Formats: sequence, structure tokens, C-alpha cells
Amino acid sequence: MFFRPGARRVYKARPALQQQGAQKDPDHQECKRDFDCSPNRKPNPRGDASPSRSTEIAIHGQLADHGTDERAEDDAWQSEKQTSDRTESGADHRARTRTKMLRTEGGSGEVDEVACCGDNADYDQRPHADAREVLGPRRHHEADENEDVSRQCREDNADQSDNYQCKAQPVEKDGHTIASVSVTLLTSPRFADHLTPPGHPERVERFEVMQVVASEFRQRGGRVVEPRRATDVELTRIHDKEHVSLIKETAGRAVALDADTFTSPSTYDVACMSAGAAVSAVELVLDAKPGARALAMVRPPGHHAERNRAMGFCFFNNIAVAAAHARARGLGRVAIVDYDVHHGNGTQWSFYADPSVLFISSHQYPYYPGTGAADDIGKDAGKGFTVNLPMAAGATDADYERAYAKVALPILTRFRPELILISAGFDAHMNDPLGGMRLTGPYFGRLTAAIVKIAEECCQGRVVAITEGGYDLAGLAESLRATIRALEGDASFEVPTGPTPRADATIDAVTPHLAKHWQL
Repeated sequence: MFFRPGARRVYKARPALQQQGAQKDPDHQECKRDFDCSPNRKPNPRGDASPSRSTEIAIHGQLADHGTDERAEDDAWQSEKQTSDRTESGADHRARTRTKMLRTEGGSGEVDEVACCGDNADYDQRPHADAREVLGPRRHHEADENEDVSRQCREDNADQSDNYQCKAQPVEKDGHTIASVSVTLLTSPRFADHLTPPGHPERVERFEVMQVVASEFRQRGGRVVEPRRATDVELTRIHDKEHVSLIKETAGRAVALDADTFTSPSTYDVACMSAGAAVSAVELVLDAKPGARALAMVRPPGHHAERNRAMGFCFFNNIAVAAAHARARGLGRVAIVDYDVHHGNGTQWSFYADPSVLFISSHQYPYYPGTGAADDIGKDAGKGFTVNLPMAAGATDADYERAYAKVALPILTRFRPELILISAGFDAHMNDPLGGMRLTGPYFGRLTAAIVKIAEECCQGRVVAITEGGYDLAGLAESLRATIRALEGDASFEVPTGPTPRADATIDAVTPHLAKHWQL
């Protein structure tokens, strides 16, 4: 990202991610498919963020205006050429596709459109900005021994039979598993206090959209509650104490932790509140009657944050902290489904050797952060409990429907979770500036409804969704509304149709690795 002359700092991008994919875990076998990692790259060790490597910045620099691009209003589906262009790696692909960042002053108009249920974002307000400085890809990360240490889990989860099925657990006097469905939204005005530099996609207007959606939900009788902060004990189930201390040290300061992850004076407190919202949602659902569901609408997001590294707009791994809290509450099996367009590297490494936590991720690949290849399936006792669905750019609703129906949902059912967590990222939306997928807003509802259905069969309907990405404001609002409908029990979403070449390629790539552990 370029600043006008006089701006106090321009931060540097890191080398672009290679198109072949990212470095895989050293224990994996040599890859043979396009969706597997290239065997020819050398390991790239992860550097830990530290105060000496952090750079204080001024966040009031003005963006250079490189002109605007008009986006056709009737372009519901991108052309194959446009989709192909968007597969270019890192910042180059964003610049090449003329990804348009919103001006800070343009955001309020978009939120007004969202509040009026408008379908079109204020595209004319988007300057053509080179995103390579803010969004340039970083180095891929390997799981080290500490990342892969399995938390205490029951031995009988490691060798489950492939053919057992979930059975309803009758808990009501009338014999029904779920007497009623209750949905609670968790959010806080504090989420507006995390500030990012002008033009950054993870901007405060995203939270304003969440507030609009929460207000609509409350007006029709829904319950909206404010969460608490996560404690150090809860955070350090996932993160090193040194990492928590590092983020705490940024309080009151504006700091660049890497090329696109920035703090503002209130970021530490807000990040603790974001992780706390995930924990609060788990507590609410576990303490309520069967059929309880919760959606934590938070920022900053969390699924990229690793044990000792903030990255990808994320500081603490909200959903991993939530899963660890559920395990601490005594649950033996917790499932995480991540449908953000970016792979949840931090979540994967948190439970890579842990058979008590099933991690399923569908994501654009190859793409940032470069992890999530077809043969990334876990390690040691956790082998088979990491399920990656690397999807080529341009995947549609029909592609996702097929990939989930053939791979993800059968494994989720056979795992028989006691709680399902969803990393609800909406940047696979067709209009999202950071992704190259072609999902519609209603399909996020359909996919969530499919997960909810399994929860009703396996874990008394208990589901917690936690927001991740989603940077087109109108797309974010549309997707949130559809997700809430699904959590409320609405399954009347349209069944997608059409060819599924990308899903077929993904299924062919992952089946040889997963078939050793699951019946597919």
C-alpha cells in the first residue's frame, strides 16, 4: 500500500508466496497432486514477533489515489478469465484483479446501504490501490513440536470405528432430543475500538455491519448479550505466555506486528474481548438446554493466530481458545468447521496431534497463508483428525455442496462431536475483495444449516459460530443474516446446481489421504 508523501511510515511487504503451495509439516510424505505441497521447497522457519521486531507506526497516513474501477452491477458470477486472474499469488493477484480498497470516508455510505438491506456496496468509492504493502503474503509456517503437542484426550477417541453413526440423545420428557431452539448473539461496542490504517480491509465498518444485523435480530425478539474478556488462563491454553505478554505490551500503542497485522491503543483489550466472546458463547451453549446455539460477532478475527505469533489480522485464536475451553469443561470430542476463504493455520496447528478436536477447513488453495494442503491430515495420535479441502479459485456453491457432502459432512457425522464450532468467515463470497471464490450469501446459510443438522443428530443441536473474515460489507451482511436463519433452524435454502470440476479435483486429491482413517 502506498502512502502520500509526508506519511510517517511505509511498511514493507514480504516475499510473495510461491504458486505451488506452502511448506508442509516435515513428517508428511512426498506430495503427488496439485493440491498437495511441493516437495522441492526448503523449510522456512517461523520468526517470532517480539517488541524489538515490532515497528511503531502512524495510522493517519493518507492513501494515494490510483484511480477507481467500476464493477458491473450485473456481474453476479465472475467470468472464468476474471477468476483465473484472481488466483495469482499474494499481492500481485490483488493488484492484477484491481481489488479496490474502500476509503475510510466511504464506509459509512456502505453501512447505510446494508442497514437498508441494500444489495450493492458503494463500489464507486473504492480507489485502485496496490495492496502489496498491507496484504503481501508472509512466510508459511510449520508446526513445531510445541504446536503439535496433543492436549490430554481420551484414548478411545483415537481409534474410532469408521462406520459408527451418531445417535440422538433423548433429554426431554417427551422423548425428543430438542424441545426448542434458542439462538443468542454475542457482541460488544468495544469491537469498534480496534483501529487499522486507512484502506485496511479489516476496518471498523465491518463491526458497524455486525451492529446493524444484531439490531435487526434484537428488534424481532432475539437475545443479544455482551461477552466478557478472556482470562490469561484461557488464552494460555492455546498461546504461549510470552505471546500474551507481547500483545499486552502493545496496549496504548500503534504497532505493526507484521506486514498486515496492526495494533491500535485499544487492540489488546479488544482482542481479549473477542476471545472472551468465543469462550462466553461456549459457556452459554453448554449451560443451556439442548438446542442452544450462539453466534459471536467479533473483530479482530482469530483463526490465523498461532501459538506464539499474531498474523493475518489475528492476535489471539478465538475459536481455538473456545475449543480448548470446551475441553476444559469436560467435553471429549469437539469439532471445528472453518469455511473462511483462507486456511485457518493457527487452528490447525493448535490441535494437529489431538484426536479430541476434529478440524475441517475448506479454503482457496494455493493462497494465503499457504497451509492446508490435501495431505495435511494431522500427526501422531491426531492423524486423520485434520481434514483439509483445498479448493481452486472460482469454486461455486455447487462445488462446496459436493465437497462437503462427499468428504466433510460424513467425517463430521462419524466423529460424533459433543459440540460443533464454526469459524464463520464470509470472504469466500463472490464479491469479497480478498478472495477468488464465487459463493452466494444464501449458501453460507445452507452450509451452516447442514452443520446444524449434524449437531441435532450428534450433540443435542449445540453449535457455536464465531466470525472470521468477510470484507465486502454488503456480502458480510447478507451472509450473517443467512447464517442466523440457519442457526434458528431454517433449512429452506436453495439447493445449488451446476458443474463441479473444482470439487471433483479436491475430492480426488484428499480421498487417498483420508480414506485410511475414515469411510468415504
